[in-house]
Amino acid sequence: MTLSLRPKKQTVFTLVSDKAIFDDNLEFYVSALSKKATEDRIADHGYEGTNQWAVIADKGYQGIQRVVRAVLPKKQPAGGILTLEDVRSNDSIASDRVIVENVFGRMKKLWAVWGEAYPWSRANYDVLFQTCMALTNVHICLHPLRADDG
Repeated sequence: MTLSLRPKKQTVFTLVSDKAIFDDNLEFYVSALSKKATEDRIADHGYEGTNQWAVIADKGYQGIQRVVRAVLPKKQPAGGILTLEDVRSNDSIASDRVIVENVFGRMKKLWAVWGEAYPWSRANYDVLFQTCMALTNVHICLHPLRADDG
C-alpha cells in the first residue's frame, strides 16, 4: 500500500490597508455621501450649502479630503507640535469616532469573520458585510453600546 501525503492547500492573504479599500470603492462612497433633496434641511454642524455628507476617519485616511468631504484629525507636523486648538479639535473628532469604533468592535465580537483578514472572495464581501452590519444594528437596538444609548 502506498501512502501519499499531499500538502494542504494554503490560503495566502494579502493585507490591504483600509485606505486602499476606500480608494478602490471611491465611486460608491461619492454616491453614498451625496445628500438627497430632502436632507438639505438636516443640521450639518455649520456647513451650509454643501451637497455631501462627511466621512469621519482616522489619520490613516489622509488625502481623502481631496475627493470627498472628510473630518480628519490633524497630524503633528514633522518636528513640530499641534496648536491647542488642533489638539481640542482632534479630541472632539476622537470622541465622535469612538462610537464608530464601538460599532465595529461589536461587529467583530458577533461575527468572527470580521476579526481577522477576510478569507473569501471579494464578490461575496459586500453582501456578507451588509448582512452582518444589518444584524449588528438590530443587536445594538436590543443591547445598546452604552447605558446612555438606550
